[in-house]
Amino acid sequence: MPHLRNRLILHPVQKLLRFWPVISLLGPRQCGKSTFLRDLLFKSTHSFDWVTLDKKADRKLANDNPELFLNRFEKSTLVIDEAHKAPELFDEIKSKVDEKRIPGAFILSGSVNFSRNIGIQESLTGRSALIRMDTMTIPETLSKKDYTLKEMDFYLKKGGMPGVCFTRNEETSQDYWEQWIETTCHRDLQIFSKGKLSGDLAEEVLAQSAKLPLPQIAEIAKTIGVDARRVKTHIEALTELFILRKIEAAGTGIGKAIYLPFDTGLAMHFGASLKRRWQTGFLVHYFNQSQFMSQKAKPVKYYLTSRHSFIDFEIGLNEFHLFCDKPNPGRSELMTIKAAKKANPNHTIYVHCATDSFQELKHEHSRWLGWVYGWQMLFTKTKIKTGHA
Repeated sequence: MPHLRNRLILHPVQKLLRFWPVISLLGPRQCGKSTFLRDLLFKSTHSFDWVTLDKKADRKLANDNPELFLNRFEKSTLVIDEAHKAPELFDEIKSKVDEKRIPGAFILSGSVNFSRNIGIQESLTGRSALIRMDTMTIPETLSKKDYTLKEMDFYLKKGGMPGVCFTRNEETSQDYWEQWIETTCHRDLQIFSKGKLSGDLAEEVLAQSAKLPLPQIAEIAKTIGVDARRVKTHIEALTELFILRKIEAAGTGIGKAIYLPFDTGLAMHFGASLKRRWQTGFLVHYFNQSQFMSQKAKPVKYYLTSRHSFIDFEIGLNEFHLFCDKPNPGRSELMTIKAAKKANPNHTIYVHCATDSFQELKHEHSRWLGWVYGWQMLFTKTKIKTGHA
């Protein structure tokens, strides 16, 4: 099975199973949730029942008679795939957990944020641990921690979706993403919105999130010539489906929230620049690493000034990360770095440069890192050599 790879969240989920009666595993469709649960988490180590609410008969029973639905299963853990499709089930799960709080009794997976449904959210409060599953990181696709600049470039083109990230055939990649978009925008979104949203508009919003330098609601609406309120409702839905990721503006800068695709392969399908694919991949790795280390992720924002100085990400309160598609920052990047440091003197500025250098170069206002080794330092805690620019 060529796409079966160990996932970074395996240990965190195993740990949560020992303490929480309910685990909610959420993430975009086809990111590998079902494979992870069936073939990695429970492989020969656990007694579990499995049911998917994609099946109409199971979905109907779960909504019509949730008590009877749950009583059919006898093993120590019940995995319910696409659990959000039966909202009536959650109160019954709450009742069973309150009656007998057994760690690891239920795992609920889904491709929709449960908090969208207030009833579901209230039922799970204090009873469920929530963990998000993204697409695969570079180390996951390669099954190793170390990788080359060439392998990183391949990842930034193909992304981490198990169904397509290993193929080198461009036609196969295009076919995959066309089918994925058709299913997501023209089926899942329609079900989610009860037919109120447009699949065509959702597809256009996704395209602009991949291509616009600052994919804000107003900019997307202006580009495609649609009222901003309509664009906003579609963006909110795509965010709830984990297809777009919302990034707020840093407090010391200006601007409204931007929305980035969840996977570099999807961004590439829409013709995204290298910068946009780097941004997308960076976020996947950052949030995966936080869960892998069982740490709460620090807020990630972007930085923009009134003079258009732009830095890709601010992490927490004292780190800037700037993407550079050349081996060394050019005049424009150096001016941005200087201005950002002046306005934020306590920030460390990391400049991710297009080089396979394995050392960190300390500049007057920033630290320069090769793409690969910068990510390895941040996401795998690999120690790197230090020099001076």
